[in-house]
Amino acid sequence: MPARDALRMVRSEGLNLVQVSLRTGIPLCKGLDFRQYLLNQKIGPEIVEKTKATNLKVKEVRISPAIDERDMERLLVNGQKFLERSMDVKVNVHFKPQHRGMYQEGINKLDKAASVLKEFGTIENYKYRDIKRDVDGKILFKPLSFMVKCPR
Repeated sequence: MPARDALRMVRSEGLNLVQVSLRTGIPLCKGLDFRQYLLNQKIGPEIVEKTKATNLKVKEVRISPAIDERDMERLLVNGQKFLERSMDVKVNVHFKPQHRGMYQEGINKLDKAASVLKEFGTIENYKYRDIKRDVDGKILFKPLSFMVKCPR
């Protein structure tokens, strides 16, 4: 890829094109935030891991087995927006006492949420617990990462 095209692509995302290494005469470049890169090099990897852990954003989408289709679509659109903004999304199905007879509907809603949101993120965790029929279902989605092809 020509350097001009790579620069244009990376700048449109608000990043900088940084040369990572020069092996065998071929430049290897990466699109990243240069200020953040310098900060990470100065403060060290231990502090970077601590700040990453504190800045983690997890958005929660709670659904019930008796939710209407339009409400479900609205919540899933919100989940898509969160994933596009690089936030983690947790989808919860919670059974209230009046919904205890609707276990299969809750499973179906959870599967529908998984099928819709897997286009925008990867499923990291899919839990379904059943403790004396007090059922809760949870899915955790991670956003898809942005990759830049380097110029040659």
